[in-house]
Amino acid sequence: MNGAAAYVRSQDGGVQRLFQAICELLIAGGLPNPDGKLVLPRYIVFDTAHDSGATTSAILAANELGVPIEYKYFSMMGIFSMIAGITEQMNILNHEIDVKAIIPNQVNERRVNTLRYYRRLRNDEELKDIIYPALHVDVQFDNAQEHKQSIFKYAPRSKGAKEMERIIQTYLGTYSLDDYLTDLDREASEEEAQV
Repeated sequence: MNGAAAYVRSQDGGVQRLFQAICELLIAGGLPNPDGKLVLPRYIVFDTAHDSGATTSAILAANELGVPIEYKYFSMMGIFSMIAGITEQMNILNHEIDVKAIIPNQVNERRVNTLRYYRRLRNDEELKDIIYPALHVDVQFDNAQEHKQSIFKYAPRSKGAKEMERIIQTYLGTYSLDDYLTDLDREASEEEAQV
């Protein structure tokens, strides 16, 4: 990402280049599928580092933004200033972006502050409707990265894969936060019954 950011900064109009490249891709008919036929993607997802030229390019090329957040004090304090900073930057670049999701990441239920931080987000008027299901600490994410595979390919039955699926379904509107809370209660009851 550092190399990509340096490249973006070195180019004339660099931050707009990703958007232009996507437009050209769509005009050309999309991406080749396994059969070699061009297909238009329904979604294009950018996974970027925070606060770099490459990230600015991705945000400028996007319509919606999902923000992972760790349940740590400075992360919680920084979420509002980060959203304000992105909004201000996009205003300067004459681009609107919708903050669609706040995704709790690397959640550890054994930490005392976890529930308190979650309640705080759920009670915030600006954020409560965009809080997504959590991604808990799962070593399979690291293992999948080490093997250069997605969590779905490397460990399709893992907790991490299941939670990623919930996030995708939430984004697509086929899974709600109420569904998530119901599932958590059911899973907790099942775990207690097994003990």
